[in-house]
Amino acid sequence: MGAPVWGVGEMGSQADDIGEALVAEDEDRREADENVRRGPPGPLTFRSLEVEGQFFPEADVRGGGGSISETTIGAELGWTRVAAFNDVRRATVSYALRDYDVDQTAPYGSSLTRVNVVRVGGTVQKPFGDKWSWFATSRVSLQAGQGARLVDGWNVPFSAGVGYLINPRLNVSVGVLGILEAQLGATVIPIPAIRWMPTDRLTVMTLNGVVVTYKAGQRKEWELISSILYETFVFAVDDLEGFDEGKGVISQEYFQVRVGAKRNFGPMFQIGAFLEGRFNRRFEYYRDDDRFDDFRVDSGMGFRLTGTYRF
Repeated sequence: MGAPVWGVGEMGSQADDIGEALVAEDEDRREADENVRRGPPGPLTFRSLEVEGQFFPEADVRGGGGSISETTIGAELGWTRVAAFNDVRRATVSYALRDYDVDQTAPYGSSLTRVNVVRVGGTVQKPFGDKWSWFATSRVSLQAGQGARLVDGWNVPFSAGVGYLINPRLNVSVGVLGILEAQLGATVIPIPAIRWMPTDRLTVMTLNGVVVTYKAGQRKEWELISSILYETFVFAVDDLEGFDEGKGVISQEYFQVRVGAKRNFGPMFQIGAFLEGRFNRRFEYYRDDDRFDDFRVDSGMGFRLTGTYRF
């Protein structure tokens, strides 16, 4: 458990918030152990509001001429509760707007436009027995271009399984990872996953990829983050112009590599900046559950800026 499940129209990273909460929770418990009079601390709970913008400059369409660039802005409201290393809850709701700028990519360009994204999701991990726990996480994501209905571009990524607490800083899980997508059907695969904190500065999480965070600075005011994830993004379109087709969906898939840093300004404010690479980028067109066309886009680099307020 950790990284965003099958990052559908990813906004931020659950791994960032949960990892930071785990570090804070671990520090609170260690401080309580050193001062028994205070007693054990209760669950760590906080809410967060994150805004972000990302831009990917023009990249060539393979074999078809032209190019595509993307700009995204969005906001996410989250709630996180950490009672123990294997007792975590998180809920999120978000909105984002993706804007495709297309240059000479007929017939594909006429179908790529501004896309609205509304997502609601949650993650739960609860212990049972001595060291065992179960986890489940999912997001309902509704995505549509201008003029199309949000419900026609639904996505439901999910994961579930059981975990074992090998030691207070290492949890190993096995389960399934899957996604249900409009007109694409279902994909389910078995997965192992780990959440490991070898020190109070370093956190490693895996699920649909790997996220590594490191707390730097005397007061851990810097958070260095690197990750590699797989992302799929399906959205509905009202008119597949250029193909003589009506309503359908477009699927965008790629592998994402991210390197960057976040800077804390006290316990509430945080800003971040990242470089992101997208590889094996592919767009597929579906109508009546059948794929009828696709194209690929060259790999490219972009950047992401974030701002977070915790309260």
